[in-house]
Amino acid sequence: MQQNLKIPANYFELVAKNQDNSHLAQTDQYGYELAVEINALFDNEEEIRQESSELADFFSPEFFPPTDDRVNEYDLGNINDFSKILKFGYDGGGCHFCMDFSQNENEPRVIYWDDFDLRWRVIADNLEHFFALFKD
Repeated sequence: MQQNLKIPANYFELVAKNQDNSHLAQTDQYGYELAVEINALFDNEEEIRQESSELADFFSPEFFPPTDDRVNEYDLGNINDFSKILKFGYDGGGCHFCMDFSQNENEPRVIYWDDFDLRWRVIADNLEHFFALFKD
């Protein structure tokens, strides 16, 4: 259950430092095209938990069925189990940035809902690398 997930201690510090960041990320950490900006980052735990609790309803298997086709190793396809995922923000188009604890419960990777390709993808292996994507 998402309530058991511990938001990394450095998350709120990173958000405070990057709240006014309007740079466009051209690629993800792995060199794949990204072209997104940060529109909003949640700066309190209650908002993160509330937004995260709605993911499973929004991305229901009825509308986003599981798929096995992947374009690369960072492509997650459609996700239907959000028990280890916390949404922490979104881009200008409303696409979600989330912490994914499924691989490591102490240091989440960052995943992104790519509305262009209609699939989830890993864009950074931790929060520090995520925020570095938006630097000049």
